[in-house]
Amino acid sequence: MTIENNQWLTDQMPASFSRFKRALEVLTTDADPQVGPTPKESIWTKNKATLYRYVPPVEREHSVPLLLVYALINKPYILDLTEGNSLVEYLTNKGFDVYLLEWGTPGMEDRHMKLDDYIVDYIPRAVRKVLQKSGLVNAQFSVIVWGER
Repeated sequence: MTIENNQWLTDQMPASFSRFKRALEVLTTDADPQVGPTPKESIWTKNKATLYRYVPPVEREHSVPLLLVYALINKPYILDLTEGNSLVEYLTNKGFDVYLLEWGTPGMEDRHMKLDDYIVDYIPRAVRKVLQKSGLVNAQFSVIVWGER
């Protein structure tokens, strides 16, 4: 090892120790962190699906609302993980009117549901509710899909 490498190690030790200490705190404390901290209200439900509207902390600056429809098999709280680590928090702080369609957890009673039921029935109903709540007649949509091809 050269003197330069030793100096780098010496410089990095405090930061590395701090990260290690924080990792230990995370691993040994609260096993169930509180997620979804952005205030929201339920504005529509059907079976297990719920449409939420997030309470904006600032005045709405954008006339077109955002409807987030997350994957059926994943938990949507990833979009509102923790304070400071939240797409929803960021969007509401930027003045967007944000809605989220949460599917709920499917059970045996849902075994006859098809993907078409969600796409053709639930999503259009949620869109109509968002339009009604926002006072709009039309909206534009874009879809983000995360996953492998």
